Amino acid sequence: MSEQGSQDIRSQLSHSNMSSGGDDDEQRLYQRNTEATRESDAGREGPSWPESGLRDLARAALERSARHAAQAAQYLQQYLEQKQYVEHMKIRLLDLETRARQPSPSLRRSTPSDWIETLST
Repeated sequence: MSEQGSQDIRSQLSHSNMSSGGDDDEQRLYQRNTEATRESDAGREGPSWPESGLRDLARAALERSARHAAQAAQYLQQYLEQKQYVEHMKIRLLDLETRARQPSPSLRRSTPSDWIETLST
């Protein structure tokens, strides 16, 4: 408890001694002061078991969170690589389709005019 709080309780104790029902008031103020002192002393000591257990749980949760974030980053990288590969394969497929639509010069039927051009050269 802070010094100011202790001084306030002491001043209330001295003031209650002057009143007619000072014994009951004094006892209650003494109990409040004792409880407040215990609470402040407990805060200065190390963490109790439940608090340290909560710290362990929080630490484990942070570790899991970090692992999940790293795994998510790996999945994102894998997705981007596969996306790039698929786009590349789409381009190759379109190129093959374009070539398939164009007749090959060797497979084209010859016409008499082709023969004339071949003979003239």
